[in-house]
Amino acid sequence: MIKSDTMTHGSPTKKIFFFAMPLIMGNIFQQLYTFFDTVIVGKMIGLDALAAIGTTEWLSFLMFGMIQGITQGFSVFIAQKYGAGDYRSVRRGVSNSMYLSLVGAFLFVIVGQTLIMPLLQLLKTPNEIIEMSRCYLSVLYYGVPVSFLYNLFAAVQIISMLICLYRLKGYTILKFEDGDRKPYVEICMEQLKLGVPMGIQNIIISIGGLVVQSVVNGYGVIFIAAYTAATKLYGLLETAASSYSYAVSTYVGQNYGAKEIKRVRRGLKAASGIGIVTALVMSAVMLLGGREILNLFIGGEIENTQKVIEIGYQYLKILAVFFPLLYLLYIWRACIQGLGNTVLLMLSSFMQLLLLVYFMESIKAATVTKKDILNSMF
Repeated sequence: MIKSDTMTHGSPTKKIFFFAMPLIMGNIFQQLYTFFDTVIVGKMIGLDALAAIGTTEWLSFLMFGMIQGITQGFSVFIAQKYGAGDYRSVRRGVSNSMYLSLVGAFLFVIVGQTLIMPLLQLLKTPNEIIEMSRCYLSVLYYGVPVSFLYNLFAAVQIISMLICLYRLKGYTILKFEDGDRKPYVEICMEQLKLGVPMGIQNIIISIGGLVVQSVVNGYGVIFIAAYTAATKLYGLLETAASSYSYAVSTYVGQNYGAKEIKRVRRGLKAASGIGIVTALVMSAVMLLGGREILNLFIGGEIENTQKVIEIGYQYLKILAVFFPLLYLLYIWRACIQGLGNTVLLMLSSFMQLLLLVYFMESIKAATVTKKDILNSMF
């Protein structure tokens, strides 16, 4: 039973691919929900509502990305102990993850609801859409407790989460014994040591996204709507990358725990190949079908619709060129996560943020210069 369930035996390519496939399918269904939700908003309510959703995109990731990083750190601890055959620590890791998630959910809901309006104002959200943005984000933030458990058990919805909990009871190694269910300070600290830097890493990434969003907001509702429509398609096509990262993190964690270093290298090579092929397919979708898919989001006047589609498609073309690098970034980061070096990832994300801020400030300066030139001409 153990050989069939672990990633320390068999073909690395098959193990990673077939571990990732259910996650990909589940995440696609989750993304399709938000995808078609945005389609309905754009078509039925209009560009203002579509733009309002767009202004919340990175604020949403700020919260849920942090949750994802923290809980993924918890899972790295469990994977390493599982690979090492330390099943008592696996059981206690699962139990302590639950305690930490419940405390985190309570704190995050309070902080999130308090900071919604100040953050929207900080991003220079246009006045005509700020109230719609606040209402939408408030509803999302109330779902934080479910998100903690969803990410912890890699589920899709509340029902799937309950199914996962029921299914876990069938594993012999998760038959809790005396003392397994109580909180252990040393285990909690070890999990937080792995999880908190990963959560901070996603905070840093989201801050970079917020910098971009603040620049986008300065160009008005039409530009925001185009950016929103393009990022919704991007989010759907990025789903496989995040799923591969979960698979690689678990694969590396188990093999590192089992001292199978050669399998770690083979797995990274296999995952990189899978990721590049998948990314090329996704890039083709953006280039060949981008305009048609963007048109699904847009309602209202024909002139505005054409502007939104053209701006959004230009953004998709840039994304398509660099999509393979994005997939490799997900996979390589996941490998480092599986090795337990989450602090290095946090520092690399900070460097990424500094470069992003520099380039966005350069863009804003160039934009101001162009406006000054035009004003002097007329």
